[in-house]
Amino acid sequence: MSELIGTPLYLIYAAVVCTLLSGAVSLFAVRRHPGFLHFGSFLFLFCSGAASIAAGGWTLLAKLTVTDQFALGLPWLAWHLRIDPLSGFFLVLLGTLVVAISLYGPSYTREFGRGAAAQPLPPLGVFTALFVLGMQGMLLADDALVFMIFWEMMSLCGYFLLPVRSSALASRRTWCRCTSGCRTRTRWHRRTSRH
Repeated sequence: MSELIGTPLYLIYAAVVCTLLSGAVSLFAVRRHPGFLHFGSFLFLFCSGAASIAAGGWTLLAKLTVTDQFALGLPWLAWHLRIDPLSGFFLVLLGTLVVAISLYGPSYTREFGRGAAAQPLPPLGVFTALFVLGMQGMLLADDALVFMIFWEMMSLCGYFLLPVRSSALASRRTWCRCTSGCRTRTRWHRRTSRH
């Protein structure tokens, strides 16, 4: 693979690393040090979004298709990754949203650390980073296994991001509906599988 052709893939790998660093930095955003989330985590999210835009734009404009594989997971089944013009387009959209979130996020999360009803900041940062990582991975997936892994990562993190703002009554109701729906489906499945 030529260096010039592989550059979008290296850019998206940089975006994935920045997303992981965003989640790692937000672990230190305890009550005494909310700046780790307000500035550190969102700074890495900004870099991740910018790298996603660059990788997607490069792939889209140059009409490149670049593939790669990692020996992760099962020994006989490598993870296949691919970036092509279609995934490049969606990477540009995702990167634009991540950049916007990283610019708006610090002012939005300041209210969580204030007052007597202050909320813990690390779960918000970790689940946001994993949610973005899941979306990036879905856009890079070139086989069903990788797509499913990142799809589940994204959906589970979205599920856990709902109750983060537990002071909002609508969020709590939505979270309760999701959990009761899962329990109902599990009970129904158990009942129907016996027959």
